[in-house]
Amino acid sequence: MSRHLKFTTLALAASFVCAFANLPQAHAQMNDADQSPLQGLPAPIDENVGIDCVASVPCVCPPKFATFGEFMALRPRDSEVAYAVPIDGPITPTLGNATQIGPTAIVDFDYQYAYRVGGEFFLDNCRSIRGTYTNLDSDTSHQVTIAPPDVIRSLVTHPLGTNAAFDGLNAAAQFNLDYDTIDVEFVWMQHECSYSYGLTVGARYGRIEQQFRSQFETNGGTFVNTNVEFEGAGLRLGALGDFYACNRNLLLYFRSNLSLMAGEASADYLQGDVVDPVEVQTSWEAGRLVSVADLELGVGWQSCDRRIRVSAGYVISAWMNMVQTDEFITAVQQNQFNQGFDNLGDFMSFDGVTGRLEVRF
Repeated sequence: MSRHLKFTTLALAASFVCAFANLPQAHAQMNDADQSPLQGLPAPIDENVGIDCVASVPCVCPPKFATFGEFMALRPRDSEVAYAVPIDGPITPTLGNATQIGPTAIVDFDYQYAYRVGGEFFLDNCRSIRGTYTNLDSDTSHQVTIAPPDVIRSLVTHPLGTNAAFDGLNAAAQFNLDYDTIDVEFVWMQHECSYSYGLTVGARYGRIEQQFRSQFETNGGTFVNTNVEFEGAGLRLGALGDFYACNRNLLLYFRSNLSLMAGEASADYLQGDVVDPVEVQTSWEAGRLVSVADLELGVGWQSCDRRIRVSAGYVISAWMNMVQTDEFITAVQQNQFNQGFDNLGDFMSFDGVTGRLEVRF
């Protein structure tokens, strides 16, 4: 054996001897030291160690960043528009004087695909900054036909319009609702061995746009188009929590938030036909303070190193003091825009399921 090989062998042997000789001292230091939880990660369960039980997980570095994406199926509720009804023959179109003979024609949304994406920067084991973007683009349509002598009566045309005395045999409507929110918030979390809880404070930007289009077979074609929109920004407060199973891979979670946004609500109405494209036209705009309550409940799974998390849950969002398309059309038909607190200020909600993938690194 060469001198170099002998020297290397002796050096390795000395290293192992020193390492084993220091094991009792190192173990005693680990038991006596006041260790802190890993940064940004919930602590694993250890009945003897409590909140410091994260020290028993070796070689796991706390994350600095996280990114996540969600696929959702949401349904807008309390936003439908009744646009036509079958009646027993053409009569003078005074509101309330028609005898209905069939189902009311309504454009109402079903569940629509939406998404939410975002990222998070961890300041330490308890604090982080999170940004989120959510989008929903909903479309629905409906049409109705009838055979004479019965006719289709419009529910959205102005009663004193040029073609108010005419009914038709066909009607159709399309309705689009576009929903966007941007949230930026500071997150504070407290980690325990079997659960985590926290608070959030930040800001929200929100926009909801409603576009309604309808066509009626009257004098070659009558149409009614409306656009209703709210856009605003304000404060956002929330609470959140996770509850872990014994192995800490499975969990239950909840997320709740309340947003108060100050902004502008606007709406416009246009009725016309092929002869006169502008029979009735008006618009409306006013300031609005809109409150939004969000709640999400679900289950999840996370990897042993807490770097990958998959969850699924039910989400509901309630927007209060919103202008809706159907009540704006009614205000135009009755020419009443200042009839009290409940006028042009109503309730709109969204609910559905969500699936989320989060990766920390």
